[in-house]
Amino acid sequence: MAKKKSIPRMLNLSKLEGRILVFGDPHGCYKETIEIVEEHKPDHVVFCGDLVDRGPGVRELVEYVMNTPNVYTVKGNHERAVQSYYEDNQGNPKKHGLGATVSAFSTYNEEQMAELLSWFRTIPHIIKLPKRYVVVHAGVDPTKPLLEQTKRTLMYRRSYDPQDPEETSDIPGYLKWYEHEPCKELAQYKIIFGHAIHEHHDVAHW
Repeated sequence: MAKKKSIPRMLNLSKLEGRILVFGDPHGCYKETIEIVEEHKPDHVVFCGDLVDRGPGVRELVEYVMNTPNVYTVKGNHERAVQSYYEDNQGNPKKHGLGATVSAFSTYNEEQMAELLSWFRTIPHIIKLPKRYVVVHAGVDPTKPLLEQTKRTLMYRRSYDPQDPEETSDIPGYLKWYEHEPCKELAQYKIIFGHAIHEHHDVAHW
């Protein structure tokens, strides 16, 4: 039996007008997030995923993104992990901050949990913004066009090695995905991503 292709979901917001504020991984830092939004007063807010785990305001942040017009997010690996915990009984609440999320939604009833998980399933992996900006959570395979990326790559990619293209981890000796020359189709986009920790924002040579 052929393996089902992992086709990413895309949200096309390339016709948005106004100021767009893009966030990296907030990880439950609701208070700080709202302070930044109120300071900059954007017309639209886009998150690079990883709303959940670790911080004290996981539920408030998720509800804010779910219920506020003109606020969007892509799916991060932590959203995927939360899904796995609730749907497949996989994951350890003592690792990677998952316990903060489990605790945050412990008061949800069955109907609320069903609505939450339904929303998690529909979160896009790619958001297209005006001027060919693209938001993903982790990264891309530089050899493939945007819509040929896999969900795993978009949620987990850090490094890229042509000899081991399926490996997405940050492995010593491997170049970061954005240090490779992109294929022609991918080179037309400016990719915004989170996932990795950086001391400052950076711009890839392409």
